[in-house]
Amino acid sequence: MLKTIAKHEFHKLLDTLPAYHEHLVDNPKSLLTRYYGLHKIKYLKKGRTQEQYVIIMNNMFRNFSPDIKYDLKGSSLGRTTTFKDGKRDATIALKDNDFLDDNRVVDINQEDKEQLQSILRKDSEYLGNNATLDYSLLLGVVDLEKLREKHKDKPEAFDNDDPVLQLLKGNSKIKDRGIYVSSNEKEVYVIGIIDTLTNYTTMKKMEYYYKRCQHGHEMS
Repeated sequence: MLKTIAKHEFHKLLDTLPAYHEHLVDNPKSLLTRYYGLHKIKYLKKGRTQEQYVIIMNNMFRNFSPDIKYDLKGSSLGRTTTFKDGKRDATIALKDNDFLDDNRVVDINQEDKEQLQSILRKDSEYLGNNATLDYSLLLGVVDLEKLREKHKDKPEAFDNDDPVLQLLKGNSKIKDRGIYVSSNEKEVYVIGIIDTLTNYTTMKKMEYYYKRCQHGHEMS
């Protein structure tokens, strides 16, 4: 994926690059976004030099689209996704309150649960040590039965190297970074940590307290 970023995000990655590289080497199963390229582009616009910052990163959903996805921060403040017509759009991520309202759980076996918790603990420690804030846990849920029907109708649309496709072929033991099969083998969870280029600054502290005050006012 190619994405434009802000100047402060560009410098955040530059500043933390050695620690980021070391963390991924030590923790190959880390759920942090993989960054493959960081570029600053200079160009002239109306006689003035302009700068654009671009990052190249992995697409954690590979070559398929989840049936539903959640952008989770572990907070309820302003964490509800609204739609203009009231109808959900599967291409837009839902948030924490939607996750709770849906009575959604990540139902995986004990071994996978312990592994996932260990990975998340190490990743969160790394982010905390590098003063990173505002990141999200992106959770995609794939309905294997729906995917199986799609594959029957149009198999040529699938990438044979896609780990989720391997699950459709009966290889339920496949282990790919960030992919977990539900205990009943009816769903696949694709998990990753995104938006890891924001510093915990005074401005972010003020933003947080402002949201809390607004939320408290709305509740009163």
